[in-house]
Amino acid sequence: MTAKQFFHGKAFKCIIVILIIVLVCGIFLTFCNSLFAVSDEERTDRAIAKLYTDETVHATDITEDVPDTVSFEYDYSTITTFYSVDNGDYVVKASGKGGYGGNVVTWVVVKDDGAKVTGIGTVLAQSSENSGESFLSNLSDANFEQFSEDYVDGIIYSYGYANGSTAHGDMYISTGASKSYRGVCNAVNGAIEFVNNYLAAIAEASEEVAA
Repeated sequence: MTAKQFFHGKAFKCIIVILIIVLVCGIFLTFCNSLFAVSDEERTDRAIAKLYTDETVHATDITEDVPDTVSFEYDYSTITTFYSVDNGDYVVKASGKGGYGGNVVTWVVVKDDGAKVTGIGTVLAQSSENSGESFLSNLSDANFEQFSEDYVDGIIYSYGYANGSTAHGDMYISTGASKSYRGVCNAVNGAIEFVNNYLAAIAEASEEVAA
């Protein structure tokens, strides 16, 4: 077959058609990706909006501003991101260990008086961030509101199983999701410890500057 015959043949025409289809599909997918893609900032804004359904607030990521002396790792949790909210709250994104499917990513609103934690606001563990937690949906709004209602200085939440066992925690609540609830408790406990440590470090730094 000569080159002229090839370019006028069905095989070449089929190749051209396939290339055009691939090109059009590529352009279409690129357009859809840019249209429907969700940035990290948008995900954060959506989570913050769910935490503050009754007011509009803005949260600033201050993770990099945390003093080096403040740990992000605790016995049963890891702090991933730290936000300052313009209404005076802090929001902590923490990963609580001991869930049903692993660590439970949890958003925690933490209230303070400038020196220590004084309360817990909304607590949110989104299914979209915890695909392995198949029992997370068993936890009701009331189960999450319990953190705010029960807060006292020095509390260690234990609504699910105790850490390292299947024995009930000291504050056990029957939910059908004891492992997932344990993970959420660990995340909230870690958030409280982290913010207390952060506030103490900031106060110490201020004292050193004043001296």
